[in-house]
Amino acid sequence: MKKLLFTLLLLITCTITVHAQAEDLALPNYSPKELKKITKKANKGDVQSMKLLCQYYWREEHRDSMLCLKYLQLAADAGDMEAQNSMGSAYASGSYGLTIDYDKALYYTRKAANQNYDFAIFNLGLFYFNGDGVEQDFEKASAYFKQAAMKGLAPAQFYYGACLSIDSTATDQANFWIQKSADQGYIPAFAVVAEHYLNQEDFAQAMKYAQMAADEGDAVGMSMLATIYYLGLGTEKDLEQARYWAQQAADQENNAGYTMLGQIYYDEENYLFAKAYLEKGALLGNNRAREVLAEMYHEGKGVEKDEEKARAFLTDAIADGDEAAKLLLSLYNLSDNHNDLDAVAHDEQSIDSNDPIALLILSARYKEGMGVEQDLKKAFQLCKRSADMGYAPAQYDLASYYRLGQGTAKDDREAFNYLLKSAKQDCDIAYGSLSNCYYFGKGTAVNYPEARYWAEKGVEKDDTIACYIMGLYYYQGAATSRNYEKALSYFQKGANLGSSDGLYGCFICHHFGDDAIRNNVLAFKELKQAVELYQKSGIESTNITLAYYNMGICYQNGVGTAKDSKKAFYWFSQAAKQQNNDNDPAVKKAIGSAQYNVSYYYYNGIGTAVNKAKAKYWIKESAANDCNEAKEALKRMK
Repeated sequence: MKKLLFTLLLLITCTITVHAQAEDLALPNYSPKELKKITKKANKGDVQSMKLLCQYYWREEHRDSMLCLKYLQLAADAGDMEAQNSMGSAYASGSYGLTIDYDKALYYTRKAANQNYDFAIFNLGLFYFNGDGVEQDFEKASAYFKQAAMKGLAPAQFYYGACLSIDSTATDQANFWIQKSADQGYIPAFAVVAEHYLNQEDFAQAMKYAQMAADEGDAVGMSMLATIYYLGLGTEKDLEQARYWAQQAADQENNAGYTMLGQIYYDEENYLFAKAYLEKGALLGNNRAREVLAEMYHEGKGVEKDEEKARAFLTDAIADGDEAAKLLLSLYNLSDNHNDLDAVAHDEQSIDSNDPIALLILSARYKEGMGVEQDLKKAFQLCKRSADMGYAPAQYDLASYYRLGQGTAKDDREAFNYLLKSAKQDCDIAYGSLSNCYYFGKGTAVNYPEARYWAEKGVEKDDTIACYIMGLYYYQGAATSRNYEKALSYFQKGANLGSSDGLYGCFICHHFGDDAIRNNVLAFKELKQAVELYQKSGIESTNITLAYYNMGICYQNGVGTAKDSKKAFYWFSQAAKQQNNDNDPAVKKAIGSAQYNVSYYYYNGIGTAVNKAKAKYWIKESAANDCNEAKEALKRMK
């Protein structure tokens, strides 16, 4: 939500040309005699009478633009600095029926400024700020604004702060002058001060100034107030208040107001109204509106799905300098499998900004070889750059590189460290994996309280790994007494979320649990479903070996299903071929036992043809995995 202060100022001031001296003093209704007397004095060169007549003929009930201009010019030519400034303003804005003439506007304004008149000095700054009649020059503009600001002129203080805000080292000074302007009641300053406090996360002050701006009819303040209520910044989220103030801003054709209304309707899935308001915001150059419209067309929400339209909206936003749109386009390129040269070039250029999200997106390209040659080392390096910038999703992904040894050496300790960093930033996808590290002692010491803490946080976010760890926590009685019912409830939650480990957990509860929940038929059904899901998803899990082995046991002994030697042999063979990459003792034991059974089946011709050579091979493999029965059998063979 943070924006460059100067960007907001330009949005506020882009329609302002020259500030004219207000001349709305309450004047008496002159009698014909009084008017004749004042006119006579004016015609004899009395400047004050000239100014009184100018004001008189500008009033609605006596409006005569020609006479008003006549006496204003007479006063200006007589050297009155206020009249000179007003003449400059008239030529700059085309008031009194004059043709805009910046040369004459500058002539009169400079004459007033030379008399040290603060409004004229300020107006000279505006000429250079806007490039009206002169070459745009922010340095000269700033010098004039400073001169008028030092004299206490609120608009000048505001614009001087705007110029200072261009320089990142002068932010404090910029804020000081804009605050002074706001303190004098200069309405455009209210919204800018509100934004400053938003960036400082001082939401009470932000709301105060946004409300002040809104109460004065300032559309920027209204849209900002809508944002505060929409996000619940320092106050309760209040969509009705957000909608009200966004509508007030939209009624003034404010692009942020249109966009906020569109966002609210989009959230409510009222896509018809969302589209209408967002299109108005986009037409007025609001990049957030373009991004939401891009999402609507990309996802087909309320409109026919159209990837090209989505990309067109993002392209417009990118051309307007919007970094978020660059990242969104990269994400769409990745998700839509756009691997052409343009897509890859866009992603390569995006990392020039050193944005951690762009780095992570490009890392994914090199990891999967999407539009580029697969390069795990480069993918790792890009991911690490992103992670070391503190980006939590990248820290989570980097842990996977270290855990699997992809693009770098396998390092469980580093994997744990990055998972911990990610989880501590409330990256909820890291909770389950971190709890897994603490539970099994991967990269850190076994710590059941920490495992439970992170697993419980993960369960709240429907993390299936966390559900499995909580199930194991109660199933194994880690740091607590066994509770098969609680264990089953967590395993079942994971299974309902589509987790194969969750299904396997349900199997062990129904197969090995206490009498209250033991159900071998249901257990076998869950085990079979788990195995099918493991094979379909291709995910890595230490439970795959255990599941294969238990399938063999169930078919061998007829537990929950009919005995079937051929199927038992098949599943023992599948378990025997597995690798124990995590050095898990339970997995090692299952592999050794499966290898022993495969050897036994080959030796006796059970479920397969007799093959003494293969029987001998598998008995040696089993012994190498510390299967005692295999070791004894090898001794007998010798």
